Amino acid sequence: MSSENNNQTEELWRQGFLLFARCSAWIVGPVLIGWLIGQWADAKYNWTPWGTVAAIGFMFIISMVGLIREAGRAYKKALSAAGEKSDAKNSRERGQASSNNQSDG
Repeated sequence: MSSENNNQTEELWRQGFLLFARCSAWIVGPVLIGWLIGQWADAKYNWTPWGTVAAIGFMFIISMVGLIREAGRAYKKALSAAGEKSDAKNSRERGQASSNNQSDG
């Protein structure tokens, strides 16, 4: 039983770390890309600093949309996992109740 709990704990940690990594990527990635695009626009069109400000602002909005979508996926996954656990628990309880009824009869 301890081994099963240990495996479940490790799986939860793994899932949590992956969610953290995906959310971090949604924060850093688009903003970094926006900074690079902004630096390029500033140099090419002499828009200093407005090219960088505009590009980072736009990519920040994209970053927030990505984070919200990622959070929604994680929430749906957590709900489905919780539903599966409660379904398994209910079926075990039903199985125990039916076996108790059969032994009583």
